[in-house]
Amino acid sequence: MDATISDITESKLRELEEKGDAGFLWKKVGYHRPLASFWWNYTLILVLALPALLVVGYVIPQLILPFPAALGFSSLTTQFFGLFFTIMDVATVPAVERYVAEYSVKNPRMAIRYIQFFIWFQMFTGLVQVTGVAIYCFYFMPRNLEYAIWFFLIYSTTQYPGWLGSFNGALIGFQQFDKANKVQIIQSVLLQALTQIGFIMLGRWVGTQLPAVGELMGATYGFILGTYLDDFMAMVIAGHFFSKVLEPFGLRLRDAFIPEFDRKIARDCLTFGGKLLFAHVINTGVNFAILWMVITWLPNYAVITGLYSIADGIARVISISFTITPAISEAFNK
Repeated sequence: MDATISDITESKLRELEEKGDAGFLWKKVGYHRPLASFWWNYTLILVLALPALLVVGYVIPQLILPFPAALGFSSLTTQFFGLFFTIMDVATVPAVERYVAEYSVKNPRMAIRYIQFFIWFQMFTGLVQVTGVAIYCFYFMPRNLEYAIWFFLIYSTTQYPGWLGSFNGALIGFQQFDKANKVQIIQSVLLQALTQIGFIMLGRWVGTQLPAVGELMGATYGFILGTYLDDFMAMVIAGHFFSKVLEPFGLRLRDAFIPEFDRKIARDCLTFGGKLLFAHVINTGVNFAILWMVITWLPNYAVITGLYSIADGIARVISISFTITPAISEAFNK
C-alpha cells in the first residue's frame, strides 16, 4: 500500500515539495486538483469543439435525425418523470460523493462501503421506479399523452440498475478528475454518438417497415434507447479506471458490490441527502410545471422543443464546469 503523507517525515516532505513530485503533490489536500480538472477539460474542449459542433449542429439534425419532433418527444420523456425520480433517489448521489471524498484518503475501505450503499439502494429503489412508471402508463396516462407510453416505458429502464454512473462518480469522489474526464469525453463524443446514430437508423428502418409505428416514432424509440445503452459501455470503462485507483489500497472493483455497509452509512447518506432533497424537488418541480404548461398550451410543442434542443446542444458544446464538492468535503472533514 502506498504511504500516505502522514507516514512521511518532515524532511522528506520538504524534499518532495522542492522536487515538485507530482504523485506526492496530488495527495495533498488543496484546490489544485479541481483546478487541474478544469484545465484538463478545457484542453480537450479546444480539440473537440469543432468536430462536436459539426456533429451536433449538422450531421445529426440534417442527416441522421431530420425530425425536430423526435428530439422534442425525447425531451418530454426525460423531463416528465424527473420529479418522481428525484424524490425516489433522495439526493443520494451528492451524499455519497460527499462521504467518498471524505474517506478516499484516510480510509478507502470505508469509502467503498458508501459506494456499496449507493449501488444497492439504487437497485432496490430502481425496481420501485420502473414499476411505478409502468403502473402510471397503463392505468393513469392522460389521453393526450397516450402516444408516449412506450417512450416512457423504455426510458424508465434507465432507473434499473440505476448505478451505471457510480464508478465515474467514485473517480470524482477520489478526485481522479483526469480519469473521470476521459470517461465523460469518451462517452459523450464516441460511445453516445455511435449508439444514438446506430439505434436512430435502426428505429427509422423499423418505422418504415411498420406503418403503425412510422419513421418519426421509430427514430424516437431508437434515440431514447441509444442514449441509454452507452451508459453500460461507459460503466465498463469507468470501472476499469477505478479498479486501477483501488489497487494501491489493496482493494478490488468487486468489493464495491459486496454489501458490507451498516446502518450508520445508510443513515449518513439518507440524512445528508434528505437535507438536499427539498432544493432538488423545487428545481425539478418547477421544470415539471413548465413542461405541463407547454404540453397543454402548445399543440406543436414537440417541434418547438426539438428546435430548442438543437440550439441548446450547439451552445453547450463549448461549455465547461468542474466540481469542488470532493475537495471541500476532504478538506473540511480531514
